[in-house]
Amino acid sequence: MKRKPIVILLSCLIFSTLLVAVLYALSDKAIPERNSFVRNYQPDMVTKSNELDVGYNSYYVAGLVNDNIYLGNAKVPLHLLVTNIQLTDTQHVRLDIRDLENIQVTKVMSLKVDSPYFYLADGLMPGLFRGKIGNWQAERYMYDNAYFNQSIPVGDSSFAIRTKSAVNMEYELGMINNDSPFVKIQYNLLEKQIKGTFCVDGQLNFSKSFNRLVYTYRYRNEYIVFDTDLSLDYRGQTIDTFSVAQIDIEKINSENSRNLKSRPKIINAQSCVSGEWLFIHSALLAKNDNIDALDKFAIIDVYDLKSNSYKLSFQIPNQNGARITQFKIFKNKVLAAIYDRYLVLFDLESQYLNRPDVLTNKK
Repeated sequence: MKRKPIVILLSCLIFSTLLVAVLYALSDKAIPERNSFVRNYQPDMVTKSNELDVGYNSYYVAGLVNDNIYLGNAKVPLHLLVTNIQLTDTQHVRLDIRDLENIQVTKVMSLKVDSPYFYLADGLMPGLFRGKIGNWQAERYMYDNAYFNQSIPVGDSSFAIRTKSAVNMEYELGMINNDSPFVKIQYNLLEKQIKGTFCVDGQLNFSKSFNRLVYTYRYRNEYIVFDTDLSLDYRGQTIDTFSVAQIDIEKINSENSRNLKSRPKIINAQSCVSGEWLFIHSALLAKNDNIDALDKFAIIDVYDLKSNSYKLSFQIPNQNGARITQFKIFKNKVLAAIYDRYLVLFDLESQYLNRPDVLTNKK
């Protein structure tokens, strides 16, 4: 009879151990939390219009010109997929580079299409190439001896870049131009919060019609607006309160390097610009969001670059069981998004982005 209490105690001990193990295993999963800010949602802002299975998940939106959408391929840099905006007609194009036999094409080479040119940029070799749309043969142009990890064409004869400075071995923003001094680095645009490059990681965009560059930080609630001379206009804040990057860094003395000790908290997952508007794919829940919103939608917050203010938000549902991996907006009317191997188009109600602006934040 005395064995019964022992059996019960052992059973409780085993159950408790298993429970602790399960809870420990689940502890690594991030539990989404609502934050203190409130979003001004416009539920009729976006409507799905078309969808195209492009076959592979390595495509990205490189541009939209004259109702044609151009997709680059991250794994095959000299391959281009062209489709009309109705997604009913597709064409595969092989890009050519003059004197290609003397050029090493790497996987980091990126494509951008902006009438009347297409641009190929390789920050590893490095190399900058330009050709005419329709001709599809590029040739090397401009001074291109600067290494970079992000680039975007700014006019016919200059590129904005993010580079790793040889002076401080940290990320900086700069320009490559046709004229001397050819490469210009602006050391006070990116503001460091901790040692290393992680705290200033982000995405570089350019608005051709607004003639401004915008850099959106990935791990804090800030974006930078500056001109093509690398002169700062202002530093804007997103609607959340995470002003300091939540990053834990460890230094590896044997390699003289710094690595992430844990996954940092992403604030702004992606961004793009269209005209005077900045669109940010946010990774945070607002006070008025459903707790499972991040699992079902991409939440897009819209900021007015002209007045430096938040305007509205909208949601894009996940497609075909996949989350959005990239998006671009054209003329405030079309949103082109990549979901795994699918290109999906949405129509935007541009009335919300017309001026004079009559929208106010809803509390």
